[in-house]
Amino acid sequence: SFNLKDPDDKSSYAALELEYLNSIKTAPLSFKKSAVDEEGNPYEVAQQFSFKIELDLDGNGSKYGWKAYPVKYTSKGSTYNASNDGIFTVNAYETIELIGLPVGASYRITEQTAVGFKPYKISIKGGAEQDFNGVYIGQVAGSGNKIEVTNMLKPISSNITVKKNLDDLAYTGSKFKYTLKGLPQMTTSYTDKSGDYIDTLSTEAINESITASQNGVASFSAIQYEATGYYRFRIDEGYANDLTKEEQSIYNLDNRVFLVEVSVTSDGSDFVVNEPTYYVIDAETAKSDDFKNGNNYNAY
Repeated sequence: SFNLKDPDDKSSYAALELEYLNSIKTAPLSFKKSAVDEEGNPYEVAQQFSFKIELDLDGNGSKYGWKAYPVKYTSKGSTYNASNDGIFTVNAYETIELIGLPVGASYRITEQTAVGFKPYKISIKGGAEQDFNGVYIGQVAGSGNKIEVTNMLKPISSNITVKKNLDDLAYTGSKFKYTLKGLPQMTTSYTDKSGDYIDTLSTEAINESITASQNGVASFSAIQYEATGYYRFRIDEGYANDLTKEEQSIYNLDNRVFLVEVSVTSDGSDFVVNEPTYYVIDAETAKSDDFKNGNNYNAY
C-alpha cells in the first residue's frame, strides 16, 4: 500500500492499496497417433494406445523433478483426465490436445506397451520424422506445441501342418494334394468377460494347395496374424493334379475334413500363436459351423 499526500495541505493524505494477481501461463500440446504396417504404409487398426506424461515444472532447473499429473486432455469435443500416474489413451489416427501445460516446463512422453506394435517414428511441430524409441522429452512453448507418434505393426507368423501316413508309415512324396481354406467370421461357443459369445476373425483370403510331404509332414505357407482372437480354417485331401487315373486307383483318399482353430493371444507386449486345435468331421457333411460338433484331434 502507498500513502498519497497533498503537497498544499500537509494534514491530508489518502491510502492506496494495490493487489496483484498472478497466474501461470499455460499452452496446449497437440498429440496425434498413427500406425503403419511393416512396409511403412498407413495401417488402420481399432486399438487404443497408452502414453504417460510427466512434467518438470522448472524446465532445466533443479528445484523440481519429473512428476506425473492428471492433466486434462480433449478429444472430439469431450474433456478427459489422465490418471494420477499420468496415463492417457489415444486411438490410431486420432488427435488429442493435452491442455493446461505450464509454459517453460519440460514434458516427458513415454509410450506404454502396445500389443503387436513397436515405437517407430516421431514428428515434432510438423517437422521431418525421426526415429522414436518410446520416450520423448520436450519443453512447453507458448504456442505451436505439436507431436505425432507413429507405431509399426509387429505381426507374428505361424505354419499350419498336416501329418500324412501311408500304410501306417510316415509318407514322403507328392501324390496327394492338401488344401487349406480360410473360413468366414463365425460365432464361437467361447464367451468374453461380459458373457457375450466371441466371433472369429475371417480368414477367407487364405486358399492354398500343397503336395509335398516330407517324413509324414506337409507344411502350408506361414500365415501372418495381426490381432488377438480366434482364426478358423479347413483342410481337405485330394489327389495331386498330375496323378493319372491308374495311379489314383491304387490309393484310397482320407475322406475326412479337418477344421483347424488357431488362437492368438498376447504376453502383454507381443502376439503369441497357441498350438492349433484340429477337429475331424466327415467330408460329406463338412460345413463351416461343424466346429461345435467335431472331435478334437492333434494330427492329420
